Amino acid sequence: MTIPDRIYWLVQLLSYREKAHRSPIIGVPRPTATSGHSYYNSSALKTGCLRTEADGVVRTRFGVRAESEWPKDRNWRHPMSLLILVCVFFICLGVIAAPPARSNEGHRLNISWNLLPRAKTGGHYPSELVIENAGDQSLGNHGWQLYFNFCRKILPQEPNESFSITHVNGDLFRLEPRDNFTAFRQGTKRTFQFQTESALIKQTDAPNGFFVVLNDAVRHNKVVEALGDPVVGPINSKTQTLRAPDDEVAAPTAGSRYEENLELMPVEVADWQIVPTPVAINATSGKFEINNKTTIVADKEFQQEASYLADALQTVLKSKIAIHAEPTNSTSIRLAIKDLEINGQSKKAGDNAYQLVIGPEQGIEITGTDRAGIFYGIQSLRALLPVSSYRQSNETIKVPSVTIEDYPALAYRGLHLDVARNFQSPEAVKKLLELMAFYKLNKFHFHLTDDEGWRLEIKGLPELTEIGGKRGFKGDDDAALLPSFGSGSEPDAKSSHGTGHYSREEFLDILRFAYARHIEVIPEFDLPGHSRAAIYSMKARQQRLLAEGKAVEANEFVLHDPDDTSQYESVQMWNDNVVNVCQESTYKFVEHVLNDIRSMYDEAGVDLKTVHLGGDEVPTGVWKDSKQCQDLYSQTDREAVTLTKDAMAQFFQRISDSLSADDIVMGAWEEVFLNDMRKSQVVQDASRNRFVGPEYQCYVWNNVWGWGQEDVAYRLANAGVNVVLCNATHLYFDLAYNKDPREPGYYWAGFTDTKTVYSFAPMNYLAKMRRDIFGHDIALENIQRREKLTEEGRKHILGIQGQLWAENLKGQQQLEYMALPKLIALAERAWAQEPVWITDDNPETWPMKFREAWSSFAAQLGQRELPRLDYLLSGFEYRIPEAGAVIEDGMLKANVSLPGLTIHYTTDGSVPNQASPTYTEPVPAPSQASLKVFTTNGRSSRATKVQEQIYRAN
Repeated sequence: MTIPDRIYWLVQLLSYREKAHRSPIIGVPRPTATSGHSYYNSSALKTGCLRTEADGVVRTRFGVRAESEWPKDRNWRHPMSLLILVCVFFICLGVIAAPPARSNEGHRLNISWNLLPRAKTGGHYPSELVIENAGDQSLGNHGWQLYFNFCRKILPQEPNESFSITHVNGDLFRLEPRDNFTAFRQGTKRTFQFQTESALIKQTDAPNGFFVVLNDAVRHNKVVEALGDPVVGPINSKTQTLRAPDDEVAAPTAGSRYEENLELMPVEVADWQIVPTPVAINATSGKFEINNKTTIVADKEFQQEASYLADALQTVLKSKIAIHAEPTNSTSIRLAIKDLEINGQSKKAGDNAYQLVIGPEQGIEITGTDRAGIFYGIQSLRALLPVSSYRQSNETIKVPSVTIEDYPALAYRGLHLDVARNFQSPEAVKKLLELMAFYKLNKFHFHLTDDEGWRLEIKGLPELTEIGGKRGFKGDDDAALLPSFGSGSEPDAKSSHGTGHYSREEFLDILRFAYARHIEVIPEFDLPGHSRAAIYSMKARQQRLLAEGKAVEANEFVLHDPDDTSQYESVQMWNDNVVNVCQESTYKFVEHVLNDIRSMYDEAGVDLKTVHLGGDEVPTGVWKDSKQCQDLYSQTDREAVTLTKDAMAQFFQRISDSLSADDIVMGAWEEVFLNDMRKSQVVQDASRNRFVGPEYQCYVWNNVWGWGQEDVAYRLANAGVNVVLCNATHLYFDLAYNKDPREPGYYWAGFTDTKTVYSFAPMNYLAKMRRDIFGHDIALENIQRREKLTEEGRKHILGIQGQLWAENLKGQQQLEYMALPKLIALAERAWAQEPVWITDDNPETWPMKFREAWSSFAAQLGQRELPRLDYLLSGFEYRIPEAGAVIEDGMLKANVSLPGLTIHYTTDGSVPNQASPTYTEPVPAPSQASLKVFTTNGRSSRATKVQEQIYRAN
């Protein structure tokens, strides 16, 4: 608390009278003895100062007294007066420090956002903010500013507008009045219209994280008032959901869902069918009973896997199974390692193959070619347990007799999680890792840093998490990063997902947890772009050390160049998010971070095999006016793109050399591996690409049709680059499931539902592309012109990875909603051998084969996988599909995209619940009906309303 603040509190205390006077803060109500509001703001109560309650009683931290009894004679020998003096004394000393002033009630402005219809001829995308002044004071033409986050760049307002909207940085904007603004009186509403160049079609496109900044004339500072998210107006017309004039993708309706679901063939799933699909499976008669007499037999070499199995079975059994080195009875689960022959192929250590044999008499035998193979055999055994066994503890569990022989199709089966944009707790991360293990995924790409957050404690650099791990508003970035993605003005607010980091102990725990499940954790430190959190953290460190007189130490890890006047803007609208790669302090910083990462992996007892360094979306114009870069590369008179290309290449070469010296693979996004910064060409001759070899992994994301890089993954692989397929159109799980305005997520690369993920053909994805992101048919000749994957190129496709970017992942519930059931389809494509529809290149025949395969997989999800997820690991909040429905000739007909889920319906206008009738066949219905899809644990989808010949979900 500053000295003026302390004086202010002293004056207020000494000048107190019976009635509360008018607050000097705009938008704050006039408190009275009966108002129910605090006399001072909330910080007054925290410091033991007074507040007036609705019952007319003044309460302090020191006691309660009626207003009429408050001493008026200022007799400072009065006990209460002495207590006030003590309070004032400590306030002035700063022992009791009130936080920055805030208004006492909050939400004095009520805000709603409406998406306006776009002109049929195209143009920009209009929307409006409607703001109600719910306070009791007017807002004039100065003294207030409204901040908010918005995912689109707002076009400049006309000069004669009474307000302006300014782009602050990133997705943060500021609305403020101009001189010709008419006073905004209490109880009135004002509308502020603006336009964007990019499409807006969803509720999650709405601006969010509003807060108002008010000038405090008394203390000459600012009051920050959190307002939260707006009410979003209806989005229900076709023109509101057009991404472009030629957008042919329609928002789903009850009727369109019904018609699409009719394509599903009826499938009854057997109790021995598991996901992902094994190479070979043979079911026989009989069942084996697991009970308290069952034991696990395992050598010391794979005690970790034996303990994992015992713990996993304990979650479904009432007693824990014992582990022995030798068989004690015939009802045992035996674990062993040896070479296997599967489908005529010899499988050895490193192939992660397994054989699972279950019989009524011989018990269970899991044989792996290595420890990982045993572990995957354990997961198949868990998948064979009856789904009902996961709902409660059981005395006995019967599993079907079966022989499974299996190995993974792809070595790299990954999931990427971004915790920089929005933080996820260690518990949420470990739950996700456990689910990955269940479905045999083995690579966890941990996106720990970005512009909006640095999430890992690094020894010796506390600012990385003290500054880079928090988002909030203090007028600058000294105390926290700017609010992003609606994280709000308070850096320590519990409701904000913009603040948080992993301590060393938490990260070590995650590493060990993953290692025990045969999952490699690949940390990503995004460089040189996407680095704003690191840049501002090191700025804060520099300022701290300079203030301490440590000039040399202060500049040791600086990432910015104050003399670089280069101007640029990233895709995410940041203008200061790229580190300077031409100064030694940047390399010292990277080396310090990597050394500490090495030490953490060593301490966890886990090998650090791969480090991902980002390298994506470095904007045009960086380092153009950097004297350091010009001097380093002697390119003052050359094109900026050439300088950028050379600087980028040298940066990654230098760091990768350091990593490879320790046998650590450098991973990076595709931009690092492309021939130039235009991202339109790829080196075809592997000998000309400096990042070719086993020490590099290229993660390719851009395959959007029409953007010029549809085949870039195959071109890179054919050139000898090791590639992980991360195709945005099929594997970006943060993309919305469909075009329904209520479905959260982005859509810049189209819409990605579970069927889309399942349809991904890693080695032949070009041949399976049918339409572009706007729903237009792609001509077969255009597909055939793209470069196909060669036999040599297939050797360089390491695997596939699903991406969970976090702009819209606000909390664990949203993470699970966007990840599931997409993750299960990812596991199927990563582990299972290529199905016949992938290997069939005939465009006339493969679609029917795909229909058959998808019908079977959809039934497995609805009948076994999702009911299990209702209870596995205390349950997952996966997305529940809405019902498809029509009313034809007075009959209600309904279906669901994942057969096996239960539909309940009503015809009286009420919302269905689990007590409502269950739909099993067409039923008579009047002109309307309402339906919901329910899970086995009582969760439900959004309600679908249908009227005869009017198919629309509300």
